[in-house]
Amino acid sequence: GVREVVNPRLTVVMTIQPSVVAKMQQEPDFASRGLTPRFLYSAPRSLVGHREWHMTDRIDRGGQSLYANLIRDLLGVAPFQEGSPAEVDLTDVEERVGAGRTCRASPDALETELRLSPEAFSTYQQYRRSLEPRLIDADDDLSAFREWGAKLAGQTLRIAAVLHLLDQAELGNRDPWTTPVPEAVIERAITIAEYFRSHMARLFVRRDRDKQAVVLDWIRDKGNSTFSPRDL
Repeated sequence: GVREVVNPRLTVVMTIQPSVVAKMQQEPDFASRGLTPRFLYSAPRSLVGHREWHMTDRIDRGGQSLYANLIRDLLGVAPFQEGSPAEVDLTDVEERVGAGRTCRASPDALETELRLSPEAFSTYQQYRRSLEPRLIDADDDLSAFREWGAKLAGQTLRIAAVLHLLDQAELGNRDPWTTPVPEAVIERAITIAEYFRSHMARLFVRRDRDKQAVVLDWIRDKGNSTFSPRDL
């Protein structure tokens, strides 16, 4: 039968081969229905050929302790209370959020509110405005994956929300919902968003350019002025 999940919260993390990601991106239905544009992609360069093996290497115990303490602090943050006047839906916030403004979710949805400081809002708006013309600029990589790029501003706010909660938890603030998101957090979120943008370009735009280079090399090698798609 059909099961309905009201206000679902789903986090998906996948480690898959770049070729699989490329095939997903080539499915027009995936992009038009908003599936592939909702993911953030990371494609680090391969270390094969440059790896060094040290059998005694272990995860730094200091790092382990810092991470464990941060998670404990985060779990200690007071949950948002139902009935609070502050309810915001960060999934569709880019049009309505700002300093001193509240973005409200649907009445039956329990969400939490986070506000941007005036400086943070100004920095975010500048970044958001800079993205928009790039979506239609043929020379810009964002135009090559427009559906994904159109969601980047919203993704930046989500990243900022996570960073803000982590920062406040580390500071011992058990009620971060009333603390405005500072400009420094937005700046860090933009840096992370640009990281994902550059990796998106590495996965898709540069792959297409590599294919074009192969075709041009073949034409030069053959020396033919005319050829058919079958020849390629």
